[in-house]
Amino acid sequence: MAYFVGLTAALVGNVVIGTGQCMQKSALNSLQRSGKQTPRYKSPLWVLGLALNYAGEIFGNSLALSYLSAAVVAPLGIVSVIVNLLLAERFLGERVTPNQRFGFSVIMAGVACILLVAPRKAAASTAAEFIDVVASSGILTLFFTLFFVQAILILLIRSGRQSLLLYVVVASIFGSMNVMASKLLTMFMRLRLTTA
Repeated sequence: MAYFVGLTAALVGNVVIGTGQCMQKSALNSLQRSGKQTPRYKSPLWVLGLALNYAGEIFGNSLALSYLSAAVVAPLGIVSVIVNLLLAERFLGERVTPNQRFGFSVIMAGVACILLVAPRKAAASTAAEFIDVVASSGILTLFFTLFFVQAILILLIRSGRQSLLLYVVVASIFGSMNVMASKLLTMFMRLRLTTA
């Protein structure tokens, strides 16, 4: 049952995110057509789209991470891209090529394969077991190592060494740290609240 709760939360959250992204793009198009130099944050549609992005992440993906492994939740992010694509094609008049459709169908097939083989049982059933698993797994060492590497890379960028590769690596490390921290926090909170 927990697997399906997490799966539903991730799917709904990503549909909300994709919708929010399309709303933001629509707002930006409207601002551009108006010819005024209005900041995007003054557009109610853009702000609503941003709020939907955050709501999808917090109430969808974060909740899903407390029930599913990050290896399942992360690939489901493609749902937001596909929703955005479909809405942009329908409401914003953007053209989607056959190659893009084929690419998305291949990605969706890959996500379906991941869902079929994903583990459905949690590593811990109580908060105390969870703390023991986390402490013995080495994930905290990995987290702090990534934090240290990230800090060094940011210092390199700030000192003048700017390259696309550095920016991509910093963004990737930040993303992985974000997923790890979200997974640890939401899993602990769920176990603490349900087994207290």
